Amino acid sequence: MQNQEKVKSAIDLILKKKTERYPIYLAENLLLEVPKILEELGLLQESKVLVLTNQKLSSFYGEKLQASFTNLTKVKSSFELFWEEIPEGEHAKSWSNAQSILCKLIEYKFDRQSLIIALGGGVTGDLAGFVSSVYQRGINFVQIPTSLLAMVDASVGGKVAVNLGSQGKNLIGSFFQPKAVLIDLVTLETLPRIEWKNGLSEILKSSLLSDDRGDFFTWLEKKQASLFSYQRANSQEIKEMIYRSIQIKAKVVCADEKEKNGQRALLNLGHTFAHALESLSNYQIPHGQAVALGLILALEFSYALNKISSESKKRIKKLLQALLSDVSVKEISDKYALRTEKIIESFYLDKKTERQQLKFVLPVEPLSKSELVCNPDQSKLYQVIDSFLQGSLIA
Repeated sequence: MQNQEKVKSAIDLILKKKTERYPIYLAENLLLEVPKILEELGLLQESKVLVLTNQKLSSFYGEKLQASFTNLTKVKSSFELFWEEIPEGEHAKSWSNAQSILCKLIEYKFDRQSLIIALGGGVTGDLAGFVSSVYQRGINFVQIPTSLLAMVDASVGGKVAVNLGSQGKNLIGSFFQPKAVLIDLVTLETLPRIEWKNGLSEILKSSLLSDDRGDFFTWLEKKQASLFSYQRANSQEIKEMIYRSIQIKAKVVCADEKEKNGQRALLNLGHTFAHALESLSNYQIPHGQAVALGLILALEFSYALNKISSESKKRIKKLLQALLSDVSVKEISDKYALRTEKIIESFYLDKKTERQQLKFVLPVEPLSKSELVCNPDQSKLYQVIDSFLQGSLIA
């Protein structure tokens, strides 16, 4: 296939004594190849296909994608394409929008051989995946992530969900794997720079889970100048960064697809704090920024519990501060009336919490390892969050 390189670590998942395997493609100009890839994967056998996206991405890539499907339908007359747009932002990942899309699928007479394509970031992918998982107990879906954050996180691993407003993030969801993930690096060229930093937060998180003696983290340190500001000229380094991040997540997902043995919970490093900040701000704090702030809190909490050295803390914090250089925690705290008690209260809605015992994923020694810490010292937790809200943890 022209201009296409399949990621070497296609994900293998053991489900009910059989192996489920799906490919992850990583290349440039992949949007032009989408129908051909889907046909080769057997996903367009007299199918109905719904592309779910938002208005902005539709204006960027809709014409190109629709044209590639039109060329295919000239020789495949039984093929039908439908197009639906959702609003931008976390609020679009709602129960009401899911219900609306489900009603459209019924109206369009979709069946179990039909396909939903998610063209967009994590919000679009989560919503499309959730709808796919519940419609007729599961129909095919494919991820085409267009943000760096979605490329390295939301599109890989099969977690799909919708939010219940301020009550909590991702509380209604499924484990439902896509049939393929198609990553077109060209879509990064229209990504707002703030979203580039948001994606880097998740990549930095991955480096703290890599269990590689700090190799990936050290690579990010060395490449910080070129990678922390997106430049087309660094496309090979960008591809390498995305590839390595996907490898790390794929390894964790393969070991614990449905979060049964504690391995997959490690992917929530920084996220218990991040989800609390998101929900308390009514999702006005972007997910990637919330993750970076959550990693700061997780790092400081780990240090307070004597689980990470001052040297490792210094190195990790330096990269996080680079990602948060234009963020004022004090302003955020005042704007959303964040309080330590409110943040801790929201932790009890976290999916890791069991029998009212809090659990946090924290970075530990040696660098690039993290662990799940159960029922930690709450007095130290209060102190860390208090210091954070006062703005003293980010110089």
